[in-house]
Amino acid sequence: MTDGTCTAMITGTNGNYYIAVRQRNSICTWSSAPVALSLSVPASYNFSTSLNQSFGYWMADNYSEGIYSLFSGDINQDEFIDANDYTSFDQDNANGLCCGYFATDLNGDGFVDGSDYPLFDTNNSMGVLSIHP
Repeated sequence: MTDGTCTAMITGTNGNYYIAVRQRNSICTWSSAPVALSLSVPASYNFSTSLNQSFGYWMADNYSEGIYSLFSGDINQDEFIDANDYTSFDQDNANGLCCGYFATDLNGDGFVDGSDYPLFDTNNSMGVLSIHP
């Protein structure tokens, strides 16, 4: 959703599983511990409430308000935010892409422009990568 929430219904074998979340340009983020899944009882998991909801305590709090989110900037989905992601952003920015759902729109405002670059730059400088269980 545009407010950052997502609901997923998952069916499968009863058991305990890590939850992994991927999005068009974010780092794959894993739950901090396995979650009990059942065919008969729905499970709920909220990554945004605490840093320790993610494996390795590795999520963004862009506005220092205690609401955690996935790191943005992994445009090529190789689980690293690095120079390999920049080329696609630079090309789409130069072409002025707008009004759509683009992996290079890092802030989710519908435009690929200079306002997306600070997310890439910060996360690239921090060496953001996916941390797996």
